[in-house]
Amino acid sequence: MAEPVLTLDTLEPVRSFITIDKKRYELRDADELTLTQTAHIHRLAQEISNAGKPEAQVTEEEAKRFEDFANEMLAIVVIGLPDEMRDKLTIRKKYQIVSAFNALASQKWSTEVGEGSSKTSDGSSQGSADSTGVPSASG
Repeated sequence: MAEPVLTLDTLEPVRSFITIDKKRYELRDADELTLTQTAHIHRLAQEISNAGKPEAQVTEEEAKRFEDFANEMLAIVVIGLPDEMRDKLTIRKKYQIVSAFNALASQKWSTEVGEGSSKTSDGSSQGSADSTGVPSASG
């Protein structure tokens, strides 16, 4: 019997979590993010990495902008984090949370990509001419 090509679940995911002052806050699963949220996170991360300045050279305006970026990212990835709690966090702690989310998302996405590139029973790659029987464009 053939194995499914794709298996999807619509159940509530088991979420990773962080604790702040002994209170638990769940992180969104990467699969829960909308396309808009994912694109927004990537844009914010790109803005931050483009700065590339040593901390001593960051202006007050840039520091405020980075803080705003971090707050936007936390609003997307941390479920139920009150503004008052978020505002107590230093910028370093905010980036630790964002980094933890990014590490989990990267791990999940790379695992899924790795699973998707599995070999077929004849040892060929899924979708290749060898596995589908369709001749390649080159002959």
